[in-house]
Amino acid sequence: MFQLIITLAAIFSTISCYAVDLEEAISKAIKNSSKLKSQFYQYKSVEKQLKSSGLAGFLPDINLQYRFKGEFVFEDKVSDRLGLGRSLTLNQRLIGGGGTFATFSQSSYLLKAEKMRFQQLKQEVALNAVKVYVDVLRRIEILKLREHKERVSLEHLSAMKKRLSLGEVTKAEVLLAKAKFSSSVSKRVDAEGKLKLANIAYFHLIGEDSDELSEANDKLPSIPRLDECLQLAKTKNLALKAAVYQKRADGMKVIAETSKWLPSLNLSASKSFNESLSLDALLDNVNIVFTLDIPIFKRGTNAFGIVKAKMDAKKSTYDYYDAVKNIEQAVVNAWNNVLTTKAIIKASQEAEKAAALALEGVQQEVSLNLKSTTELLDTEDALFKARSDLVKAKSDYVLSVYKLLSMINGINI
Repeated sequence: MFQLIITLAAIFSTISCYAVDLEEAISKAIKNSSKLKSQFYQYKSVEKQLKSSGLAGFLPDINLQYRFKGEFVFEDKVSDRLGLGRSLTLNQRLIGGGGTFATFSQSSYLLKAEKMRFQQLKQEVALNAVKVYVDVLRRIEILKLREHKERVSLEHLSAMKKRLSLGEVTKAEVLLAKAKFSSSVSKRVDAEGKLKLANIAYFHLIGEDSDELSEANDKLPSIPRLDECLQLAKTKNLALKAAVYQKRADGMKVIAETSKWLPSLNLSASKSFNESLSLDALLDNVNIVFTLDIPIFKRGTNAFGIVKAKMDAKKSTYDYYDAVKNIEQAVVNAWNNVLTTKAIIKASQEAEKAAALALEGVQQEVSLNLKSTTELLDTEDALFKARSDLVKAKSDYVLSVYKLLSMINGINI
């Protein structure tokens, strides 16, 4: 019976101690993001539009036509009498100077560019999830430090009041301790408020309360070397991929506009019929015409269209070059920021150890009346600052790692 109680207690403690890790929070943010869902349906709408425009040049036009006289009476040319006149026409472009294939390729590249932008939004949502996750952890640790600082300040204030009654300290020192305590209370209240705001931001993005969160620094992805990051950015960066596809699409647009100057071969088939219509009758006596269309002047649209397409192609080319330089600079900055924040963590840990040792020494000296209580309070403030800096450094390190990963499309989503 005792073993059963121990087993059940272990099970319930495991359930109650379940913590959400950072990767799980990212997945939930992507799953619950209304902005991402809206962008998904916009992407699917653009996908249908681009596929339709790309395939339109390969498909025929089929029309059912009714003929009227001036008196709005049907003219039947089949039987040369007044009555119903109908015809079925089919128009198909056979050769269009390569414009049909260019338009199809342009639509394909535009669709790929749109897909990269959608994936880029996913990366942004994931990065925002990291920010709110880390911010909650940081605010929790800061609140703990503030609460500890408040307790210590209260203990000092009580001790100073006792020593004042014994004549060991002055009233000014007691007032200073009281001011320190009041300041620690106000800062603790401020920390509570900032934690609530962080929890609200977490709930709105992740879709649930931040009850139990794992330490983010424990399971961080590995960071490649700088040269590897630059190479990965050139091949995997989503913004750069979108710029590449946009550049290719604009190149295909130049070909499509140029093809409007080239001759085209069109097939036209028409069939007139009476009220009675059957498949065999539809296939008999079909008029088939091949038309060679040589464009000379189309209200200037063909000439201006080529000029505009070439300007768009040049713009997208320079946009691509600019994107390459910006991404290279951003990757170098992000990689150096990872190293910097990692070094700051190490320095903050050393500062915390030094401040803790200094506090122990000052406490002993105060007990021997070698140093004043003011110096003790200042030393405690230094320790609190060192611990706060360490918490901030750890949060900044996590953010810097995921910012770098987002540039090389390395966040698992």
